Amino acid sequence: MYRLAILIFLIGVFYYLIRSFFPPAVEENKVEGSDSEMIQDPNCELYIPKKESVQRDISGTPHFFCSDRCAEEFAQNNKNTSKTG
Repeated sequence: MYRLAILIFLIGVFYYLIRSFFPPAVEENKVEGSDSEMIQDPNCELYIPKKESVQRDISGTPHFFCSDRCAEEFAQNNKNTSKTG
């Protein structure tokens, strides 16, 4: 009986040692919470992850852009429309 208990114990220890050398694979495309929130660029209408976007406050409103170029174009167009309107 003791031999069986010792054998089960040794198999368990061996299993956990082997498992520690081979960690589980990480899923790279894993979707988790707000990190994967997609937003639309108001200038070019491209969808991009919020964490990778360029944020600018234009006329007191926060906007998210895919690049600095789109942010500058949107700000310029917003100035032009506010002058004519």
